[in-house]
Amino acid sequence: MKTSEIFKRAKQIADLEGTSFISWNESINLINENYITLYQKLIDMGDSAFVRDFKVPSGVYALPSDFWQLKGVFISNNGKLYTVERRAANGSFNSTCYEIKNNVLHIYGTSDSVLVQYFPKPKKLTYKPNDIPLSDLAGIKNDILACNDKVYLYSKLEEDNKYSLNLYDLSGLKTKEKIIEYEHGELNIEKCWLTDGYIVIKTDSSLAVINIYSYNMNALENTDSISYTPLFTESGDLFIVSKTDEATKINMLELTDGGYSLTEVREISYDGDEYYSDNFLEDIFYIKSNVIKHNGAVIENFTADRFAYKDKELYFLRFGAYGKINIENDVLIIDMAPGRIIDFNKLDSETGYGYSSLLFGANIFVRPFVEDTELDYPNSFFFQLLSYMIAIAMKIKQGADATGIQAQLSSMEMTFFDTLGSDAFQSTRITNCY
Repeated sequence: MKTSEIFKRAKQIADLEGTSFISWNESINLINENYITLYQKLIDMGDSAFVRDFKVPSGVYALPSDFWQLKGVFISNNGKLYTVERRAANGSFNSTCYEIKNNVLHIYGTSDSVLVQYFPKPKKLTYKPNDIPLSDLAGIKNDILACNDKVYLYSKLEEDNKYSLNLYDLSGLKTKEKIIEYEHGELNIEKCWLTDGYIVIKTDSSLAVINIYSYNMNALENTDSISYTPLFTESGDLFIVSKTDEATKINMLELTDGGYSLTEVREISYDGDEYYSDNFLEDIFYIKSNVIKHNGAVIENFTADRFAYKDKELYFLRFGAYGKINIENDVLIIDMAPGRIIDFNKLDSETGYGYSSLLFGANIFVRPFVEDTELDYPNSFFFQLLSYMIAIAMKIKQGADATGIQAQLSSMEMTFFDTLGSDAFQSTRITNCY
């Protein structure tokens, strides 16, 4: 069942349909707080629906990145599983036992491989907020080149047959017309980006950067001996990557009235046409000739038009779809993206919104970047319980009486937990729980 369906049912139970007394972010927090509570109850009851396992040889093994709690460590012998006990604080290292230190599993006293069963971190549940139409952009909807947060960069054909670059800010603060003017064929724009402080323009011969506060423009000219490409961090900062035959370097950029200066930050070995990284310039995605790479690893057979880095993942927009590349370099399509893709506005975890698109030529819409998470559990009572728990939380937040719903929840819990099978390893699991 999808998160949106669970939340819709919760609002029905709480008699809050059609209301918006809590924000999207508050509702996401309520959903996840109650989901984690129910998840932990299932763990404590010995339910194995979410259990994952892996086999490792004896010795030392780093726990998976999604490790949450341990269910047990076992040795298989003649088709039977035997429990490996947790090592006591003063226990021997020669007896068969295990311990976990700094998220690393240590197996002692056996040369056999072991089976490790664990509960993964509960996934974060989200649902999509509704698209927001931007009627203010109707006059420039077909001329937008890039956007950032509430600011849109667009081109315009002026009366003198010159073209201009302009900014339209939905908040009004950065709106500016005719930042630069140019003749047809003069600039040869290949791609534009917009940050909090800069307009970045890739042409066939240079990387032009315009300060959107002073409107100073400087062109970093590509030559046979050096070329320049942009790097954008998670927080939206702009760095310049300079490439020569000797080295590829990430540089800080400073624009002045008379030109620009570059200050080297670090050297890298990645050759890209555009780069996206964390704020420490350590985790880097980059694109070269329509091939996406991550810290040197090629992500096969994949291209996209627009990118944004967030929480160790690279989000992308391409024709008909949007999605992300996760830390394991898996390409995940989140949903379809109808209309003409424009750009990422801001991947905003407070609102769920992320990008703009022109839908069917009619209007610009700001659309969510989050997914409508689907929960998989083999018992429908699980989804009912979660809906009732969320409904109670909303009633309490509203300051309303939730007694009736709580009574229904208690009755439902008894029925639900009676359906769970007992766990033969339950006493061992509690002893070994981390």
